[in-house]
Amino acid sequence: MKIQWRNPFEVSDDGLKLFTSPALLGVFDGIRGFSLRYMVCQSDSGADIAICPVFTRDKFGIKTLANPPLLPYNEITYIGIDSIPVNKQAEYQLEINQTLAEHLRIFSRRAFFALHPNHSDIRGFTGKKFQATPLYTNRINLETWNPADYRSSRKNDLKKMSKYKVTLIEGFNAESLIELADKTYARKGKKLPLTNAEQKQLLTHLEKNNTAVQYSLLINDKLAAVKLTLLEPSTGTAYAWQGYNDPEFLSLGVSTRFTHEMLVLLKEQGYRHYDFCGANVLSIASFKAGFGGEVTVYYKLTFSDVPLLDALYRMWKYVRGLFRP
Repeated sequence: MKIQWRNPFEVSDDGLKLFTSPALLGVFDGIRGFSLRYMVCQSDSGADIAICPVFTRDKFGIKTLANPPLLPYNEITYIGIDSIPVNKQAEYQLEINQTLAEHLRIFSRRAFFALHPNHSDIRGFTGKKFQATPLYTNRINLETWNPADYRSSRKNDLKKMSKYKVTLIEGFNAESLIELADKTYARKGKKLPLTNAEQKQLLTHLEKNNTAVQYSLLINDKLAAVKLTLLEPSTGTAYAWQGYNDPEFLSLGVSTRFTHEMLVLLKEQGYRHYDFCGANVLSIASFKAGFGGEVTVYYKLTFSDVPLLDALYRMWKYVRGLFRP
């Protein structure tokens, strides 16, 4: 097997109908200095057998491979794997993973990126000095989803919200999203992952490429919450991405009502799966589990050839945290 590098304009959506489609990934190219390229694994005969998007950023002369801010997962597409006998597929995937891992270590000096939950077999990476940390998300099968199966806490929230006039609006509005995002992060004493200008740029690209939808929830005609959801129609999957609530409505159960309304709409539109994109904090995981669904593992892969820099970075984050309100 051998590796070939390709630029984004050399890769189309044809044949790559998974979460990390070129249209979606292209939205993140250039955000916070991250540059997108595609690492293509080829057979000895020159046929493409796997493709992996790679985001890198050079800082202090050190090339780092990572997911850009707000991109939840990365994904490897195994091309033509269905033509391989079932009893040979694991071995075939292992060989590809080993080839990719070896070249990723040559290509960059640091890496930390999360693989999509459909990658449950990560052998080949862990044997190449990558460390694999299991993380968790909650995924709902909308074809079998039924609100009657909600936990009592979610049902109680919906009961509380039944006395209010609720309106769900579908459509991009950068100002409303940024307004509630600022309130959310200010309440937590943190800063937004992106500047307002970067956020607007991202929303413009998402809308242009039809790769996301923004939902806004009004309570008694006042903006109460916004959610930005990534869409992959080819697999029938929607991904929870950014969500922000006005603190004024938190005690009313607005998050439950908003999620419920969104799930109803996505099911009506023919989507088959909804991924909450993370359930790694106990309180958040408990909230998401209240809608049903299944806890699914995904892996964060890391390696570093510059341990001193990593130690200094961790120290800097610790000191910064001491002075935050």
